[in-house]
Amino acid sequence: MNIEELLRKGFTLAKVIEGYRLNNVEIDRETFEDVWNALYVYLDRNCEKVDEYRYAVGEEDWRTVAMYRCPNGKVGIFEAGGVDVGITRVYVGDDAWRNAKEDAIDDIESSIEWLEPIENTDEIIENLNEALDEIKHMPE
Repeated sequence: MNIEELLRKGFTLAKVIEGYRLNNVEIDRETFEDVWNALYVYLDRNCEKVDEYRYAVGEEDWRTVAMYRCPNGKVGIFEAGGVDVGITRVYVGDDAWRNAKEDAIDDIESSIEWLEPIENTDEIIENLNEALDEIKHMPE
């Protein structure tokens, strides 16, 4: 897989219970790891990181929203991971940062909605609200 080709349109890379997927097409673990590694090598070597924010939804569920300025324009990334699962959404173009932000905002809002009726989640909800505020102030 050529990472520059994938970065022309953006892509979704997922590790799911059933295996691995690239744009909803089943791939093997080696291809998954190659694409993921190639993405971050490319970003480190060729792009300027404009902003990044990391947050958690519980102890084992982490999230990252990141924004890069690359030779092909804006690249926005939303990553979510948990035990044995994860997704990396890569957006490219003028709306890339906004799309990555919207993924994070939607994730936080739905997590808060899910957590509110559960006892002893006040601290997690408070942290998520802080993350929401930070992400809303990221560039678009």
